[in-house]
Amino acid sequence: MGTRALIGYNSEDGWRAVYHHWDGYPSGLGAELHERYQKSNDLAQLIKEVITDHPGGWSTLMNNEPGQRDHGLWTAEDLDNAFDIEYVYTLFPMHELGRPMMNVEDCRAGTLRKVYLDSPLPKWMKED
Repeated sequence: MGTRALIGYNSEDGWRAVYHHWDGYPSGLGAELHERYQKSNDLAQLIKEVITDHPGGWSTLMNNEPGQRDHGLWTAEDLDNAFDIEYVYTLFPMHELGRPMMNVEDCRAGTLRKVYLDSPLPKWMKED
């Protein structure tokens, strides 16, 4: 069974996201998003490659496998009705401190953590 997640960002039209089926936990998908930012240092490009160029979502980003069904871009309203999403990752090109950031929401636990993408991977994202 997959660990279902969404990868999103705030666009001019509101929050938009794509579905991600396998390994959506922080040490899987979260670490992959962090690593991809660290390699490119370009969050706008990461958003383009991961979200806007792949509105059908992902089976798994770690193996660059696109989704098998086209879920389309999700909106905040869609999230209100999504009972099976376990994690939501929202990418922010510039946080109020002027640093690229990612929110990691654990929908089961009801927690929200912030990760600065220009910093080393936090210890809690290295654990399963």
